[in-house]
Amino acid sequence: MGGGPVKWWGWGREDKLESLESRPALVDFLRQRLHIATLTRREVVRFEDIAIAPTILSGGELDLIGDIVGEGNLTMDPRDRVAHAAGKRYVDLVPLRAGRPARLPDAVAYPKDEASVRRLLEFARRRGLAVNPGKLMDGTT
Repeated sequence: MGGGPVKWWGWGREDKLESLESRPALVDFLRQRLHIATLTRREVVRFEDIAIAPTILSGGELDLIGDIVGEGNLTMDPRDRVAHAAGKRYVDLVPLRAGRPARLPDAVAYPKDEASVRRLLEFARRRGLAVNPGKLMDGTT
């Protein structure tokens, strides 16, 4: 998997930024399609300005999940939690860019294989925990 970290506030990777102004044909298309004279840019809030609640999972639960998914496949890193807090539709990204993400996941797990997925789902069922499946960074599901 190449490239830098995935943007927590939008599509793509943080090291691949392209300004809207560098795409004049796209700007013209958006102006015509949206029937507006000018496009107003709202800057993305600084990540440091987002209020991030701590995980509600206990240390014991985190240890058990870590054992299920394998070493290095579980993170509580705030950027990972925010990046996985919503989808990538416009309606999902607007609150993220404004620094108001929806309820954050308490942890982000990357099960190493199908058996780990089954064990993780069974663990979550027994504990009454919600699981939000997502896509892997390499594009597989």
